[in-house]
Amino acid sequence: MSRLIVRRFPPNTLIGGSSTPLNADEKYCANKTSRYPTLRCRYEVTQPLRQISVIRGGVMLIVCICIILVTTYQQPFSQLLSSKDYTNFTLSNPAAPEVLELKCKALNNKAIQKEFRSIDYLTQNIPDQSMLNTDCVKALRESIGVDNYSILEEQICRHRFLFISGMHYSGTSVTKYLIQFHEQVSGHNKTGVNEDEGQLLQNEYPQANKLGGQCKFELNDTAYFSKDMVTSNGRRCIFSQWSKYWDLSQPLLLEKSPPTITQLGYRESLFPGVTSNLIIVRHPLYPCFWHFNRRKRGLHDDLTTQILRDALDVWLKTHTYLITESLLSLSSHTPNAIIMAEDFLSKDDAPEKLLELPSLLFPKLFVSRKDSGRNLELRRNKFDPMVINGWMADWDMTKKAPRFLYEEKILPILEMYEERCNLFGYSLLDVSKFNHTIFRDVFSLDSNNLYQGNNYA
Repeated sequence: MSRLIVRRFPPNTLIGGSSTPLNADEKYCANKTSRYPTLRCRYEVTQPLRQISVIRGGVMLIVCICIILVTTYQQPFSQLLSSKDYTNFTLSNPAAPEVLELKCKALNNKAIQKEFRSIDYLTQNIPDQSMLNTDCVKALRESIGVDNYSILEEQICRHRFLFISGMHYSGTSVTKYLIQFHEQVSGHNKTGVNEDEGQLLQNEYPQANKLGGQCKFELNDTAYFSKDMVTSNGRRCIFSQWSKYWDLSQPLLLEKSPPTITQLGYRESLFPGVTSNLIIVRHPLYPCFWHFNRRKRGLHDDLTTQILRDALDVWLKTHTYLITESLLSLSSHTPNAIIMAEDFLSKDDAPEKLLELPSLLFPKLFVSRKDSGRNLELRRNKFDPMVINGWMADWDMTKKAPRFLYEEKILPILEMYEERCNLFGYSLLDVSKFNHTIFRDVFSLDSNNLYQGNNYA
């Protein structure tokens, strides 16, 4: 079967750009259209056209499927966890629902979409029954209801959580990297988000970039989360989203997000009775001022001096709140450690000391781990203790530059804030001078950098 197609061509041109003489059908067509000298006919079979139609139809089908998938991912997750025969597994609530539906807010970053853990995985990858925290079980049963206590709550109460926080660029990333060498620790890795931060792997509470961003979210009152912001569904969703990137067979789960420094009470209420904190404190000048302005040729303009004032105000507000409200609001059973980055992370034995931290925070559950040969090699490749304080020499050189106008523009501001920073063990006039004894006193730390202000024992 064939189809006759009439197309318009310039006069005196051959059909299809070919020198082949017209065949009988083409001559017939030409005779039929002889009154229009610019028209020529082309004789084509319909089979190639049918193939083209099939291909086009397939492409359109694929496009429609993609549109449907994108539309689906824009809606809240409704992930159905498959049922599981609880053979050889003792759940604190034998009547727990075997089918659990989670309705979580969709993640904005489509590149990190990943399926939730199934009940099969949750029951097969869980710490021993001896790790179960009864206070946690009691708190979650009261929150969600005895009959609704599920495998997710059991997972939470059999784990311990270590939250690493501090202002941006305080050393939280390198600290997380080093602690993960502990054999009983699992942290977020290769998640696809910046610095593998847990805040970017969930959408149940506002991320720092929605509250003002780096060095600005601390000035936003809504960044200081309270305990009553926690909901049972939110707890399940956050744990389910974070657990996608954890090895749940490990008893200590690690999460690092700088904004946690303003959310300690919220995190404690999120996972009651099983939470601990490691807070990194760095020199007031570095996180919000020097890190962003060190590449400028001259730091003497009015804009930069205002940035300096803002940076110091943010640092003082954050750490004053930490001492006077945040830490004091925590339960006496919540262990906390606070380290001075300049003193702790600048020493060669920092990796070994960080590996001992789990046993200090939870002495009855974890044993002290020594660095293995593999860890020592990785540490030499990734960890350089000179980096933490390396900026201080650059600061001393920069403030001597003629264009810096240090004494005229910068020094008066530093003198204004010097006394308040001294209370934390830091000096603005001599950045290389820091007093660890004062630091421990103001944060109520013992010799192991463990917080004692809430009488934790």
